[in-house]
Amino acid sequence: MMNTVIEELRLMRISLESGKGPVTKPKQIAQSNLTDPLIADDSDFRGSNKKIVRKSYKTTINVACIPFVLNEMDQEGYDRKDKQLVILSKLSECTNILKFYGLANLDGLNHLVVEWAQYGTLRETYEAYDIPWTRKLHIATDICRAITFLHSAEIYHHDLRCENVMLTDHLEPKLANFEYARGASGTTSSIGDLMRIVHWLAPIKMIDKNTRYTAKCEIFSFGMLLWELTFEVSPYQGWDMDKVQAHVLQGKREKITFGPAANERESDIQKCLEYVIREGMYKIDTFFWINSGLYNNFRFIFFF
Repeated sequence: MMNTVIEELRLMRISLESGKGPVTKPKQIAQSNLTDPLIADDSDFRGSNKKIVRKSYKTTINVACIPFVLNEMDQEGYDRKDKQLVILSKLSECTNILKFYGLANLDGLNHLVVEWAQYGTLRETYEAYDIPWTRKLHIATDICRAITFLHSAEIYHHDLRCENVMLTDHLEPKLANFEYARGASGTTSSIGDLMRIVHWLAPIKMIDKNTRYTAKCEIFSFGMLLWELTFEVSPYQGWDMDKVQAHVLQGKREKITFGPAANERESDIQKCLEYVIREGMYKIDTFFWINSGLYNNFRFIFFF
């Protein structure tokens, strides 16, 4: 089943990048199927302008409705956005990726309808709570599964950081924000994007932003995401772009220093995360080894 999904995604991606093939449309959701939640909450409105709204889809499913602009005057761009959204809906078949339900027109404005993440982003969560070590390993393993799924379909996320991982009410991580996701042969990010993500960026992309983005770049960013999750702070916090680049291009990285472990299991988890972070920063060029390392350590720590 999952192999079929991966092959469908690969063909959709090729169609999107080539500009050929039929123009597909994302699912349209009627406004009547989106109602106000039975129990209101202060967190029902999110975002800088409180424009992300929680709704109930078909009365039982909590969803987030996010304003989304489609420029119908730009037919080529309009068709491309449609294809991207269809791919996003197919990506949602991976349980570790935030589910996209479709598009809805709410009071004359287009909205993306996606799975509701009760705890918000992983960054918001670690800023508000101290995440237990056992949960950190669960989260790291599930994020890795999502990225492995993407790579199987020859898709890279390009923007891996805790701000782009959402947490459900069961603390399940869901990889999100595919605005910059593209295929293995897709174009790279602009310099404006680099200024925002440089703290997680692979050295080769710092040297030349036009260099092709590879699996190794994605793995490096994943290693930095794990560092961020492990120590619950953004890497190189407070540093500007030039300082980060100078540090990383000299072969230096963030320090990996743990305090005393409370017990043997916690110590084992710290060693596992340290190993994967170092592998991502310095060595590995395939997610197979990262995924295997996390999964094998996960099994050893929790089942043996």
